[in-house]
Amino acid sequence: MDSKEDIAKIQDWIAELTAWAAGGAPPAGGATALPMERGGGGPIYPERERRFGAIVVFFARNQTEALLRTVEEDLPAVKKQLFEWLPTLESPDPLFIVLSSGAGGGWAVNAYLPKETGVISLSREGVISVFAHELAHTMAGPANARGEAAGRSPLHNQGEAHAGWWQGKINALMGGKSKEPNRLFEFDKNGDALDLAAPEGENLRQWGKGKDWTKIWWVWQTLEDRYGPAWYPRWKWVQHTRWQDDPQRALSWDETIEDMSIAAGEDLFPFFASIGTTLGKTRMGRIEFQGRTVELPPAKIEIRPCGEPNLGAIGDYLAGLKTD
Repeated sequence: MDSKEDIAKIQDWIAELTAWAAGGAPPAGGATALPMERGGGGPIYPERERRFGAIVVFFARNQTEALLRTVEEDLPAVKKQLFEWLPTLESPDPLFIVLSSGAGGGWAVNAYLPKETGVISLSREGVISVFAHELAHTMAGPANARGEAAGRSPLHNQGEAHAGWWQGKINALMGGKSKEPNRLFEFDKNGDALDLAAPEGENLRQWGKGKDWTKIWWVWQTLEDRYGPAWYPRWKWVQHTRWQDDPQRALSWDETIEDMSIAAGEDLFPFFASIGTTLGKTRMGRIEFQGRTVELPPAKIEIRPCGEPNLGAIGDYLAGLKTD
């Protein structure tokens, strides 16, 4: 690891090189930081900006015309589509997108303010894909009657699996095929070896990074194949409604699969057991939801490759909800 002295020399060299490249001119955008700086603030040069709703895009004045069209036309359309697929109360906090140049990559801050995303790409598809992923991190799904989200799923609510799922839908909408979910069978041949409910960190050690995300994407796509695109937002509404009196509750896998089952209209416990998920019971049984008793027939779902993302409208996501 470089010493502090080595790092200081590198920083001085970068500063000298930047000053030389700029011909001694001051930063064109004035202050070299985002509008507010806390845990996520960082030095940038926001020469230009575009706003749509709570999203602010910063970019250089010499950005390519193709990416400027992406900012002006594509990103608002992507945002509109995501909110149609996953109705969500929009956060009042701005999401800053820093559009950079380069061959790919980026960074993001979503856990605290200001929420920021740096996108390093000269590709329209790359910018849209990263934007969709980071925007999805801020989208909890349909709120309960109190206008809130509730319950903390073991799938980490708006975590990486959730964001990657919606990113994949947008990628598919742009014409790409979603191969990622079916890659499950490359490392879990029969689909029943990786345990989604394994203790935190165990799947990372045993299978490697992201393999549990691949499996849950296959699960979600399999459920979407069976129940349609309204299933996912209906599940989030059920979760937020069922746990509204205990919004910070850390949900067990059993409780999460109960929520999923209510949304599906079938008991998903046999399905999750068949794919190797460690659970506390084999059937959902009788549970109470909104003052009614829910008891559902078992879902008979085969373990096989899933289909392509359903890109259609979700319609009324509460239609057909079985609560008695």
